[in-house]
Amino acid sequence: MFPSSESRVIGHIIFKVLVFISRAIFFIAYIFRAIFLILPVDVEVLRMRSDDQHVTDYTSPIKISFVDDATVNAIYKATDLELLDLMEEKLVLCGYDKEDIIKTGSYLYVPGDEEIAVLAHVDTVFFRKPDRITVINGVWSASFDACNQWDGLGGDDRSGIYIIWRLLDLGHRPHVILLNHEESGCYGAREFVKDVKECPGIKYMVEFDRHGGDEAVYYGCANKKFEKFVTRHGFKKNIGMFSDIGVIAPAWGVAAANLSIGVHEEHTVNERVVVVEVESVIKKADEMLRHVPRKPFTYKQDKDYVPFFIDF
Repeated sequence: MFPSSESRVIGHIIFKVLVFISRAIFFIAYIFRAIFLILPVDVEVLRMRSDDQHVTDYTSPIKISFVDDATVNAIYKATDLELLDLMEEKLVLCGYDKEDIIKTGSYLYVPGDEEIAVLAHVDTVFFRKPDRITVINGVWSASFDACNQWDGLGGDDRSGIYIIWRLLDLGHRPHVILLNHEESGCYGAREFVKDVKECPGIKYMVEFDRHGGDEAVYYGCANKKFEKFVTRHGFKKNIGMFSDIGVIAPAWGVAAANLSIGVHEEHTVNERVVVVEVESVIKKADEMLRHVPRKPFTYKQDKDYVPFFIDF
């Protein structure tokens, strides 16, 4: 049997190989998606698949309508850069100083009055944005006038942007970090930490970019006190591959959690958002942001954690 240190080195090498393979698969998938874009389907397709967790009464008539909420439509239909502009306007309306806002094509950052940072990303895996948001039994899905096999809702991470919008409406004024290019490798987050090197005195960070309705992922952060803090507010620890806090949290030395946004079957044509889960996350996040610890939750590296992004 290998000693612990040798075993860890071998595990690190194996993980590097797996990361390289996963990146290759990710790239090939994007190539195939680009090919399929030339195969249009000239009918309106509503992509939503109910499951036992969310629709249990199959004897009730299916209620289909379109979302008429102006905020939801604006967030889901905007391009990535349009959404950064939209959020800048929202932040100014909420009292943030326009001169304090730093905005590039890769990120938007503005300091807030609360010693907490909230994050989400504006990009999605889909090339086109939906023409309408369909509501079927309390579930959002995408609707297109003329769609193809690789169009989808974009709930990952437009639902996260919507949650931050709603928290602003509730009166919260945290530090806000909105990233671009998360889906292609967290490149917006990498550029952000190069430009904003110093942690601005926050106590912890929460990102809204996670599957389901009650999950929290910490990646390489092993601060048990922070995990207990998040768990007390209704989220269950899970594991995940990567997101922007995996880049920013260790760079700033502050603990962070990636929280659920009510999205299901993300990155697929069946992607959907369960509205009751979104509302539940907003309620729990609202309560969490009102509890600011006296001391910051520091980032403590999990000694067995190997980051997804490795420089070869």
